[in-house]
Amino acid sequence: MSGPPRRHHNVFFAYRGPATGDREISAGKQIEDNITRALIITLEHVDASSVSGFVSALTGLDVATPTRWDVHLQVPPAVAGDGPLVLLGISPVAGIQDGTLRRAERGSRPDAALILDGGLTVVVESKAVGKCHGAQLWNHAVYWGMEVEERPEDAPIPSNWSLRSWDDVAEWTRNARATESGEVGRFLLDQFEEYLTLAGVVTSDRAPEVTKPERSVPNVDPTSQRPLDLDLVDRLEREVDLARVAALCTELYGTQNTSFYVSGDKSGPEDPRHCSHDVAVVLQAYRDAGLEPPAGLLGRPKDTTTPRRSLGLLFGPDGFQQTIADPQTYGMARKYLALGVDRAVLLGWLSWASGRGGVRPTYVRQIVAAAWPDAPIRSPAAPELHDGLGEDAAFALLME
Repeated sequence: MSGPPRRHHNVFFAYRGPATGDREISAGKQIEDNITRALIITLEHVDASSVSGFVSALTGLDVATPTRWDVHLQVPPAVAGDGPLVLLGISPVAGIQDGTLRRAERGSRPDAALILDGGLTVVVESKAVGKCHGAQLWNHAVYWGMEVEERPEDAPIPSNWSLRSWDDVAEWTRNARATESGEVGRFLLDQFEEYLTLAGVVTSDRAPEVTKPERSVPNVDPTSQRPLDLDLVDRLEREVDLARVAALCTELYGTQNTSFYVSGDKSGPEDPRHCSHDVAVVLQAYRDAGLEPPAGLLGRPKDTTTPRRSLGLLFGPDGFQQTIADPQTYGMARKYLALGVDRAVLLGWLSWASGRGGVRPTYVRQIVAAAWPDAPIRSPAAPELHDGLGEDAAFALLME
């Protein structure tokens, strides 16, 4: 690849996420499905040696170059070949989520399967966030006829399981591209590697600069006031369905009966919806993720505007939009970055301001422009917002 990725020029990029009101599909799930589909399309059109290279690189098996290979999406066990079975879990961070390695009584429909010469079958489970879910892998193994015994949480995974990262897949694309004989195959390998970057699942320093490293507390120089990039805000308003983002924020934070509404001081700190309770929840989420907690939340258990609280102030019934919509553009940007605001929250703010007249929406647009360059793409402060974003919004979080 040369130059920064341009998402609308990538053959695997989808313009829109789930339809408005579709509660069955989250942006994370759709990106997960699209990544798997992109992988399968690529495998369908590359050389046989590239296919065997994929299996060897991702499973550790020494496999011969196949004369035929079949690929399937979201398949039942009936398609398995006559040879050995291998379970391959691919996620941004290779591994299994803590406490999930157990049998769950439900069916199995893995994301994909690759069968070489009617024999060896590689069953693929992919994730776009975090690690693989152990119970899901266990179910796949059982339903596909692999023997799985009860095992302690810290026991090694079965020998016919392989847990790899999307970084490993990206490395395979680069190696395969160097030896691929066909022009179509080389093109798809290049586009697939680029799509992994656009989807935000490549986590190592091998990724292009567009995957800006996450920081738990952005290092904002209080005296630095870079010019506001309102052109970026205009691009976000053009390319993202902000009406859908606003509807999502209203659904999540808009009333005291919504799932993630966070109240102010009047409800009392014992209320699980109270902002002091949300401070504790957010701090624990940072610790669980192995990240340094936001400095602005430390030592402030009372009346703190957490990211969820900020969205409730804009979309909820309290009528305190001025708490966010303040003319002190750079001071407000520094304040809320130190409280854990990420780009999804900023996009939520922008969806409130977009199309509104008056001075307060103008203030919010300016604060979004000031905070965006230093905001992490994703923080642990409001994961439910990321889960509900359409794919257009999820990709917009990568904009610089």
